[in-house]
Amino acid sequence: MSDEQNLPGATPETEPPSNAGVLWNALTRDPSAGVAVCDLDGMVLWVNERGLRMYVGPTATQGAVVGKTWKELGFPDAWIEERLALFREMRTTGEPVLLRTIWEGKQYLAWMYPLPPDNETAKDTFLIVSRESDADVKQLGTDPDTKVKVSSVARLGELNVLSPRELEVLALLGQGLTIKQIATVLFRSEKTVGRHRDSIGAKLGLSNKVDLAEVARRAGLTVEDVSRERV
Repeated sequence: MSDEQNLPGATPETEPPSNAGVLWNALTRDPSAGVAVCDLDGMVLWVNERGLRMYVGPTATQGAVVGKTWKELGFPDAWIEERLALFREMRTTGEPVLLRTIWEGKQYLAWMYPLPPDNETAKDTFLIVSRESDADVKQLGTDPDTKVKVSSVARLGELNVLSPRELEVLALLGQGLTIKQIATVLFRSEKTVGRHRDSIGAKLGLSNKVDLAEVARRAGLTVEDVSRERV
């Protein structure tokens, strides 16, 4: 990646050298992909509009984000350290990582790639390509060539109002289980599970079980997510 590419405020039209320019423009203009380039300290060197909306907010601008560290942008400490640890790992192995995260109640899959330095004094930089997805990360992990990491932290968004037990019930609803099946899995009575479902619906403003299942699907919610640190 050229020096010009790393300058704060660089745009998607700025092409890296050689034939990589075509691929770069195709990637950064993909409306489903949030693309960012960051350094080993978590400083944002470049980000596209989709990436801004995904992780910072609908009103964020490149000028307010590029050149700032994740810490300065207000990201949670646990979230930051987890990603910096992955950067350090990738610097050693040279291998990309696929990271699964729940952020604002949606599941994102982020491919993280170490970028080759331009020269011996250049900083280590990393390309991050994120997409919203309802894919089962456990299935992705069956590919021996894919190093899948699951974030230990989650920002649940609207789901943060739910108790741990309610999150479990919602996750199982999202998997298509009936109240009877959920009661069996959780070793609870059907009446108790029904009360949890009604409470979830009341807190989220949803009464239709199909809508509840869709919320769970969008978050890629699993029972294991209940134990993740909420940030």
